[in-house]
Amino acid sequence: DAANFVQTCSLCQRNKALSAIEPVPETWIAGKQKFYDVERVLDYRARRVGRHRRKRTVHEYLVKWKGYTSEHNSWEPARNFSQDMKPLLEEARKCATQAQ
Repeated sequence: DAANFVQTCSLCQRNKALSAIEPVPETWIAGKQKFYDVERVLDYRARRVGRHRRKRTVHEYLVKWKGYTSEHNSWEPARNFSQDMKPLLEEARKCATQAQ
């Protein structure tokens, strides 16, 4: 089942408050970039951001983090995910758009 497959998400701008509350399941890559384990991708949404002509669509995914409670679930933009997560993200996007 793809929804239970554990993958990795790169979060350069991750909320620092999470590490103060619970143990942090993270890995440091090249000494600079943190990677967190994704337990499941729960949902998908597309939002329009920006002003007037500069508006663009941002694709976001609701993530359940491995090792964290559901209160730490967060919406993350597609750019924060590694390439190996793309099939799982596409599946979540397809499920969400079919449900509408």
